[in-house]
Amino acid sequence: MDGINVFLFDLDGTILDSKSAIVKVFFRLSKKYGSKTFTLEEIDSQFGNSFKSVMASFDPEQKDQIQNEYYQLMIEEEQKNAKLFPAIKENIMYLKERGSKIGLVTNKEKLIVLKSLRRFQLFELFNAIVTINDVQNPKPHQEPVERALEILGASKGEALMIGDSVFDVSAAHNTGIPCAVIDWYNRYPTGDKRPDYYFRNIEEFMLRSTKHKDVI
Repeated sequence: MDGINVFLFDLDGTILDSKSAIVKVFFRLSKKYGSKTFTLEEIDSQFGNSFKSVMASFDPEQKDQIQNEYYQLMIEEEQKNAKLFPAIKENIMYLKERGSKIGLVTNKEKLIVLKSLRRFQLFELFNAIVTINDVQNPKPHQEPVERALEILGASKGEALMIGDSVFDVSAAHNTGIPCAVIDWYNRYPTGDKRPDYYFRNIEEFMLRSTKHKDVI
């Protein structure tokens, strides 16, 4: 990873251990408003996708009601169940202290993102925050990654995307930058969308990315 000095992090499943909260909310909404009943496994397979995409299967005439209920449920569930992954905050702080630029690129809504970042005292760590409300096309489209690089004034050659899903890998590769997967849940699928780097936790990632003290 020589020459990498810009780290673009995904949020859910990468920084925030929030999968159970998100899956529960989507399951409840799909049972109430969906045109078909989804299993927990089917919803789990969409983890990393945007709520906007998932909502395409819901009753379009109840869009505003569904969205309002989604915001309320998600905030409640994350307050109760979401937590940071081990050592993630300390290692992001370390990267920033070394002079790296840190960005957040997520398919989540800004209102919920900001609440989570402030709750866990992460907001000040990011030099750029790009949510689904800041773009027309969410991941796996390249727009969110390109937007983050634009805000940071960074080139593609110095950037790395760090996520947990095929949406992150595709967004990075569509932009023309490498992607590292941190597979906390041990669930990254085998197939065509292979990451450039694969790690099971943040410690493995940091061991690789800080191997050379002068160049990350």
